[in-house]
Amino acid sequence: MNNEVKQPVLAVRLSPLAHEQLNFMCQQILLKDKDAKINLSKMVSYIISQYHDRFFEKELKNIISVHRDKRKEAKEVLGQITEEQLESVMKVFEKFKNTTAPSAGPIINPKDLGRAS
Repeated sequence: MNNEVKQPVLAVRLSPLAHEQLNFMCQQILLKDKDAKINLSKMVSYIISQYHDRFFEKELKNIISVHRDKRKEAKEVLGQITEEQLESVMKVFEKFKNTTAPSAGPIINPKDLGRAS
């Protein structure tokens, strides 16, 4: 009887760049050792474990920043703006809508919308 606990299958869709990089790493391994037998699941597990041990804590702040729900944050900020600030934003949107050049008009940082003028 096998007492090994089976892990649930986890399917991960890699970005095209990550997929290309994984293929590159596999090719490099095979160039160094033609007899190597690469199991992609084990390879990705190894990479994740190594990243976790070496870089995760150092990169945690950046990882959180990349994975923030920016739509939710924008909705929260928009819910806190004054009527005057809303009018200013609407004017900018109208100017933007009526121009063909994407660089026309000021750039609005959603974090600035919640601050009093």
